[in-house]
Amino acid sequence: MKVLITRQIPDAGIRLLKEHSELELDYRQSSPLSKEELKEAIKYVDAIIPVITDKINESSLIRALSEKRISGAGLDVFEQEPKISQELRDLENVVLTPHVASATREARIQMATMAAKNVIEVLVNNKEPINQVKMRAVK
Repeated sequence: MKVLITRQIPDAGIRLLKEHSELELDYRQSSPLSKEELKEAIKYVDAIIPVITDKINESSLIRALSEKRISGAGLDVFEQEPKISQELRDLENVVLTPHVASATREARIQMATMAAKNVIEVLVNNKEPINQVKMRAVK
């Protein structure tokens, strides 16, 4: 079975998939697929794994899965979170999981490192944090 992963995931995730399955993986190293690239790519894969930053139109995905143009999908991010459409939940060729894609050792180390760097920037260097959350003005 050939599986398309729409964007780079941690090497540990790729290793895990390769070690525990016979899947043929097609995954992107850096940039996400354009709409046109995605349309072309799904012609040649049996399943697709979209990654959080990729915008997947859920109704189009449901239609493609229902019509068997895509044989399966594994999702942990949904268009209208936390609500998951009943139509998507009813499909037998979909695996729905909680949002745990970042729960790898490598990702957690990177998160902790990023937090520590922000603390150093603010408390030691008296600068703005590297990864500052921009708050919109509340009216």
